[in-house]
Amino acid sequence: MSKGFSNARKVIRIIHTADFHLGVTFRHIIGSQVTEKRREDFNRNIKYIVDIAIKRKVDLFLISGDVFHRSDPSPRDFVEFAKYVGKLAEAGIHVVVIAGNHDKPKIAGAQNPLQGLIEARAPFFHYIQTLPKRPVILNVKNTRIGIVPIPYIDPRLVKMMLAVGYEEFIKEKIGELKDNPVLKDTDYNILMAHLMLSGAEVTDIFPGYMEEPRVSRKCLYEDFFNYIALGHVHKPQKISKNIYYSGSIERTSFAEEKEEKAFLYIELGPNETNIEFLPLRCRPMVSQKIIVREVSNPLQVLLHSIKMSNIKPGALLKLIIEANIDSWKKIEEKWTTVEDELINNIRVLGYSVVKNIYDIPIISRKLIEPRKIPLRKRVLEYIDSLLVDDKIKERAKELAERLMDEVGMP
Repeated sequence: MSKGFSNARKVIRIIHTADFHLGVTFRHIIGSQVTEKRREDFNRNIKYIVDIAIKRKVDLFLISGDVFHRSDPSPRDFVEFAKYVGKLAEAGIHVVVIAGNHDKPKIAGAQNPLQGLIEARAPFFHYIQTLPKRPVILNVKNTRIGIVPIPYIDPRLVKMMLAVGYEEFIKEKIGELKDNPVLKDTDYNILMAHLMLSGAEVTDIFPGYMEEPRVSRKCLYEDFFNYIALGHVHKPQKISKNIYYSGSIERTSFAEEKEEKAFLYIELGPNETNIEFLPLRCRPMVSQKIIVREVSNPLQVLLHSIKMSNIKPGALLKLIIEANIDSWKKIEEKWTTVEDELINNIRVLGYSVVKNIYDIPIISRKLIEPRKIPLRKRVLEYIDSLLVDDKIKERAKELAERLMDEVGMP
């Protein structure tokens, strides 16, 4: 339990969370209820965090980026999140949100729907999508709190448009905001940022994620701030006595299957700071590798191995199967039997399959020709792989198709 303070008026209670990724898709996982159940999983954990915030009578609810997985979330996801903002407002809790890389629109001038809550003057709601000119100042319980918000800044834009490195740019912007005169008479100062910090434990969850430039601790001016609330890295972790990643609220990929999820409860007091990780209940994600040697009935071997794997009902399963090409053919001919075992008997929520073909005889190799992919298809597949919104991809593919038609590309 958190310790009490002698001067209760000066104690500020905070929830720090991030990386909700509402609307993240699981299209690579087979299962009739995957989309709906996963939406329920994410919303259940948000509800739990909000309920704890209200129960503990917190003053600030900090979300350090990536509320949504897309900058144009579905109306259903937006309304669900707005409902929780309303519950926090009813309790008089300030909600401060900074934009993450998934929240920020990819088109100049576009807005995330969260901006609509600002335009509607939603009480106690603060959303920062771009670098602000001054810190956010909040008055809570006769206490002035200064918040320096650093939403996600695309390193590629910094590289293209500015003559400074990414790390230097971040340090400069935090320095400018912390030196703003409005912070001179604050009781507490908090930094919120969505970035990759040097020394953080990072899991490879999205394409390009691991290649992002790191920012060192010296750029955060940690001695100036009472608490630094970070987002972007999905693993909850303590970096230093006042620097924390809350992590994501649910597992978004099998790379996170062994990670426990959490959020943070903080008490800032005049003499000490108490920080507590609060665990979240998450759906299990399991990778199971099965090797099928050359046998007369590879299907039965596979089914027996699945039954002996002790896979939990309701889990999301990544099934990694190694077999030679002949065994694969026999398994695939009766794959509905395997799916029936997984969905109806073991009752996994959904599954994906990774097929590893091994030990191909030399004769068979000669019969297998390399897959020839037409250039047109390669161009379209490349566009599909880009880390941009689906709408942008579709426009890019339409333009590419027209250009390829003009030059007669097959």
